[in-house]
Amino acid sequence: GFGCHWDGHDALILQIEGQKLWTVYDSADLLPHPASSGAAYDTGTAPGRDITLRAGDVLYIPRGMPHRAATGAEASVHLTVGLVAATWQDLLIAGIEELVTRAPGLRASLPRGWWRTGGPDDAWRARYREFVGELGDSGVLAPGLARLASQLVESAPTVPDGHFGSLDLAAGIDLDTV
Repeated sequence: GFGCHWDGHDALILQIEGQKLWTVYDSADLLPHPASSGAAYDTGTAPGRDITLRAGDVLYIPRGMPHRAATGAEASVHLTVGLVAATWQDLLIAGIEELVTRAPGLRASLPRGWWRTGGPDDAWRARYREFVGELGDSGVLAPGLARLASQLVESAPTVPDGHFGSLDLAAGIDLDTV
């Protein structure tokens, strides 16, 4: 398995066969960005809790919680179910996308040389505040929620296609199997 890491989504660990030792550490980042994960975690400075899962056990690991798993000599199979939640960030982005369809000014190009300026001046701040105000006052919350829901449905994985059907043949595999 993976070394000690944390995920940007909640996880349910379903122990299917055998047993596995999970070590879960105190989190330094309780709400990481959902699209992120981390592998470089100093386990020497954080207290860990050891949990042994046996077939039929379930472990919930919140996003951002560093963890690792180890197996013994026996076969061990677990299934990780990732629980990806929509966040306020997702709603804000969906609202901005909705506003962009309604406000042509947001689709205008930035002024030439914008990257060379010494930073935002009063005109930039005023224009930015104008767009932020439009986001708050333009009635994009309900359409933004609808857009976000649609995006979540469209991004859902496809239904199972039976590719795990051959797992029942695993018992016939041994060291001499080609």
